[in-house]
Amino acid sequence: AWKRAQIGFRVDWRAELTVQGDAYKGVVDQANAGQQHISGANLLARWTHALSGGDSVQAQAYIDQTQLEVPGAPGIGTLAERLNIYDVELQYNMKRIDAHTVTWGAGYRLARDHLNNSPVIAFLPDQRNLTWADVFIQDVIALKDDLNLTAGVRGEHNSYTGFEVLPSVRLSWKLDPQNLVWGGVSRAVRTPSRLDRDLYSPAQPPFVIAGGPNFRSETSDVFELGLRAQPTATLSYSITAFHHIYNHLRSVELIDGSYFSVANQMEGNASGVEAWANWQVTRNWRLSAGAMVLDQILKLRPDSTDPK
Repeated sequence: AWKRAQIGFRVDWRAELTVQGDAYKGVVDQANAGQQHISGANLLARWTHALSGGDSVQAQAYIDQTQLEVPGAPGIGTLAERLNIYDVELQYNMKRIDAHTVTWGAGYRLARDHLNNSPVIAFLPDQRNLTWADVFIQDVIALKDDLNLTAGVRGEHNSYTGFEVLPSVRLSWKLDPQNLVWGGVSRAVRTPSRLDRDLYSPAQPPFVIAGGPNFRSETSDVFELGLRAQPTATLSYSITAFHHIYNHLRSVELIDGSYFSVANQMEGNASGVEAWANWQVTRNWRLSAGAMVLDQILKLRPDSTDPK
C-alpha cells in the first residue's frame, strides 16, 4: 500500500516572475520488510524579462531535498539516503536577424548525496558530490517561408565521464496551412549514475557486485520522420517513424569468475511508428487516442561475460 500527503503553492507576478514549490511525505508498505518512508520539498523560481531591443532572457533556480528510508528484510538492514539538489539555468533568446533566430544558454547542477548503507547493499563512497555543467546554442534558420532548418548543439560536463556532446538537426516543411512534414537527426546520452558506478554488495569485501569503475555513458543516435496534420477544425493527428541506434548499454559482467561489475557490453537498435489523434467532439468534450508499434533488438557484444 502507498500513502502520500502533499501540499504545494504557486505565485505569478506581472507575467515575469513565478515562484512555486511543494512538500510531501509518504509511506510504502513492503512485504516482510516494514515500511518505506519518503519525504521531501522543492522550490523553483523563474524570471522572464523582455529587453528593449527585442531580445529576451530567462533565469531559473531550483532547490530539491529528498529523504528516503528503505528497510530491508530481516538480516539485510536499512538503507537511508538524503539527497540535496541545487540547479541554476540561464537562457537568452535573440530577436530574428535576417533568416536566423538564435537561442543560447548555460546551466549548472550540484547534487549532494549522503547515504547510510546497509550491510548487504552499499554505495561507496557513502557521500558524494556530483556536478553537471552545460552550454547550448540553437539556430532556427528560415530557408524559405515554408521551410525551416533548426540546428543546435549542447555540451555537457559531468563528474563521471567528463565532456559529452549532443548535436541535433531538424528540418520542417509546411506543405500547406494544414500539413507539416519534418525530419530530424540527434544524439541522446545517458550519463552514469551512482547505481552504475558506486553500487557494492555486500558493504565489505569480498564483493559479489563491485560497482562499474569504467562505466561510460549510454548513447543513442536518433533518426525521425513525421507528419502533423489538421484536416478539419476539430480533428488533428500526427505520425512519427523513428529508428534508434544504441551503443554502450548497461550490462553486468562476470570478472575473473569471482564477482560482477557494471559495464557497457550491450548494443542494439529500435524501430517503430507512433501515432496520435485529437478530436474536439464538442466545445467541452475532446477525445484523444494514440498507438505505437516498436521493434527492438538488443544484444550483448561477443566478448561480454554477462550471464543473461
